[in-house]
Amino acid sequence: MSLQEELGSSRKALGLVLLCTLMVVYGGMTIPYGEGTWFHEEFEFKSGNGEFKTEGVTSYKIDEVEREVEVTLNGNKDSDDDSLEYDDDGFEDREDVMKRTKNLALLSILLAGGLLTIIMGLYTGQFENPKEYLNLSKNLCLGLTLVCLFNAIHFALNYPDAWQDDTSNSLIEDCGIDPNNELPFLATFLGECTNENTAKAFPGYTGDYVGKWHPGPAWFITFALIPSITALEYRRLMRIEENGVLAEYEHAQVRKQRQRIADARVVPVVPEPETIVPPEFKRKEPEVKSVKCPDCGNLIDVEVTGKPQDIECSKCGLKGEMV
Repeated sequence: MSLQEELGSSRKALGLVLLCTLMVVYGGMTIPYGEGTWFHEEFEFKSGNGEFKTEGVTSYKIDEVEREVEVTLNGNKDSDDDSLEYDDDGFEDREDVMKRTKNLALLSILLAGGLLTIIMGLYTGQFENPKEYLNLSKNLCLGLTLVCLFNAIHFALNYPDAWQDDTSNSLIEDCGIDPNNELPFLATFLGECTNENTAKAFPGYTGDYVGKWHPGPAWFITFALIPSITALEYRRLMRIEENGVLAEYEHAQVRKQRQRIADARVVPVVPEPETIVPPEFKRKEPEVKSVKCPDCGNLIDVEVTGKPQDIECSKCGLKGEMV
């Protein structure tokens, strides 16, 4: 592939990377669980006699919590949807984790934006030293990959503990887990449970509880999608350098000058109207024929007039009349 084709592919890929970094911070709810959701939790509880049933879905984003709860009591159904900040519901530990997560996510936006800007500059020929900016692009790719991986790992290691600290180990009570058994790390980050005939999930009612929890799309985008794309882009930039296609780079001014020459056209010269002579007024060239001098044999050019005329040989001086 040519340099422009390689940089054109990089431009599209890094545009996607920038979009992904924006989604993990500002994403909405256009896909299941919402692309900006970092952690997702849902539950369902039904009392044994069926008089009480409730189910809820909670999406934890960087700045806020979106919660949907539906309750059915003695056949009467009620639902509630609300959005709140972490400190509004006493989620201090999770708020601390999400502040660090947000700062790292904002840093990834800056890195992705800078990387895309440099690639666009190379694509349009804005730099006088392209190799320097190519090396800077490779470093930004590595930096962005490391920041995203660190952010995702930090979240995975700290969020489950913060969740249980905020809710007084609700997972143990809701799922009926022996408090003397230490929960595996993975089980508190990605898992589900069923607790039958429990009276602890919702005091005052005895029934069956089902819970599910897992990281959201924002975490997967940060942990897998962005690092994968930037790793491929790093390899592409390495390929550009190793294959020597950077020699095809042209500065924008040189490119514009070459384009102007290519677009130039030869303009025919049209005579001014007053210089155009109608065909009937054009002077005809006289007809000339050659005659042989009878004395020396020299050829004499004579204009054909149709009338008697005197001629003289330029070689021997013989004079005569020709009709």
